[in-house]
Amino acid sequence: MRNIASGLSLIVLFSLAPIASASLTIKVLSETVTDSGGTAVTTATGTWLLVADTTRDGFNAIGAGGISVNDFIAGDDLVLINGVFGGGFGVDGAINMAMPGLNLTAEWDTGDPLALVWFPEVGAGASSVSDGDSYGSYTSASGEDLSNPWITPADGADLDLQALTGATSGFFGSGTVDPSSLEAGLAVIPEPSATLLVLCSGLLIFRRRR
Repeated sequence: MRNIASGLSLIVLFSLAPIASASLTIKVLSETVTDSGGTAVTTATGTWLLVADTTRDGFNAIGAGGISVNDFIAGDDLVLINGVFGGGFGVDGAINMAMPGLNLTAEWDTGDPLALVWFPEVGAGASSVSDGDSYGSYTSASGEDLSNPWITPADGADLDLQALTGATSGFFGSGTVDPSSLEAGLAVIPEPSATLLVLCSGLLIFRRRR
């Protein structure tokens, strides 16, 4: 009887023990990221993000607010990495970062799409963006050239994400991504609360005029 009780205790303890998990390593590589006019983002003025679509419903328009790691932008898009340009060599428009130790969470899981998002004019390492700031976004579900698909892999994997064009001399390599895909042709939209405040103010003015 004592042996049975001991066995049951071991089963209970084993079932309550945390399950060890391995972390992810994600490498992001690009050298032709530009502003809306096609000029390479400078090392002093630009910030880039790696973002996960945690509900897999498509990447939404980005609103004003925080862009630090673990911030949610565009509602359900989670910031995984906040980085600066230069690629370690001071090259404008370049990204060359390997980020180890990334752990999947209740919000971020295997299969979540990933995207590169960049802000050319908010300053290096910015923690927030404002209404009207320009930005760009790139993703590839299949992965172009030598890139892995831009999708969160299984726990413990290494992921190599690339966005390379043939528009440069190939400091980090060259690829076939359309250069226009790496131009910042979008703009940050106002926070929902700010938009609501403007609408309410307009309604109040309309009522007073009546």
